[in-house]
Amino acid sequence: NLKQGQTTLALENKIQMRDVTKIQKLLRPIKGISRIGINIESALVHIVHYTDTCSALDCQQILNNFINDDDQKSYLCNIQANAVDVSSSSTAIPDVKHGKFVESTLLAPEMTTLKHIQKIDKIFKMYFINVQLRAHFPHIPSHTIKIEHDPNRISAQSVVDLLKNNGFQNVSVNVDGAIEGLALPSVDSYDEDFRLDKANSKRNQWDLGKGVHMNVFLSGIFWLLSMLSFIGGKWTKLKYAGLLSVFFGIPPVTAKAFRTIRRCQFDANCMMVIAAFGALALQEYDEAASVAFLFSLSEWLEDRASLKARHALNAIVSLRPEHANVMDPSTGVITIVPADRLPVGHSVSVR
Repeated sequence: NLKQGQTTLALENKIQMRDVTKIQKLLRPIKGISRIGINIESALVHIVHYTDTCSALDCQQILNNFINDDDQKSYLCNIQANAVDVSSSSTAIPDVKHGKFVESTLLAPEMTTLKHIQKIDKIFKMYFINVQLRAHFPHIPSHTIKIEHDPNRISAQSVVDLLKNNGFQNVSVNVDGAIEGLALPSVDSYDEDFRLDKANSKRNQWDLGKGVHMNVFLSGIFWLLSMLSFIGGKWTKLKYAGLLSVFFGIPPVTAKAFRTIRRCQFDANCMMVIAAFGALALQEYDEAASVAFLFSLSEWLEDRASLKARHALNAIVSLRPEHANVMDPSTGVITIVPADRLPVGHSVSVR
């Protein structure tokens, strides 16, 4: 059998997307090359080739001798890895320390909407703690739920039984990680801190209902009372309710204005604080209440919009896989390793 090796060439200059096609056209005619991978960000060229037919030096010379006539750009490079054996199972899979958690896959045909996912989230939060089930990833198109659990504390079948008792009658175990040996890498094996599901974060203690801040709510109530002072007569004394509206509404705005002034700047928060205290000095309590409430309301709406944006970004980031199922080329055994520890050229099982 011919021996295959993987050579890595480090380009001296940065490359762009248009360079990828040019490099591939230069290398493909070389006899013995079976696969070419190019990393634009790190300017690396990974070449899998038969070492008896083609050497790393041959590939290097082809790139070093090329000069683009359009922009006089060259692809000078150095050999970073010389024909590393990719046929050996010992080098095919990184050495990773595995922990006690495994990855199992559940089939849930009834999971078709976001409401079903929210219901599953509530069930898992109510019945499991992180040492039993640390994360779960529902996927509506495939009707699957990947769970990361400790089989010594909770089995995949126990999770299925729980879901069946809570309305998901057709759920079943598709892949049992404990039986298949799909042990997940320990947290120490990752280059960055492993991030668990963010859905367990607690609601702010100042939130009511769907996130209305208590101070905004109280400021609005007292502002409405102060508006009744325009009726006249005995209602005139209600203008002092504006003081309470300012008391509850102005602190967050004042804090932002203080931070702005410390940076030797001036913004809308500073203007609103000046307007509110100016109205108080003129004994126009209802006007001060209007400024305090309306601006605190706008601050709340801004925070709410920012929170939605952060949730959307978190949802996008969560799509990035934390680990990969690497298949040993000689035995077919699947091992789970951190995605950032997976070199180019490995065979990966997609489930």
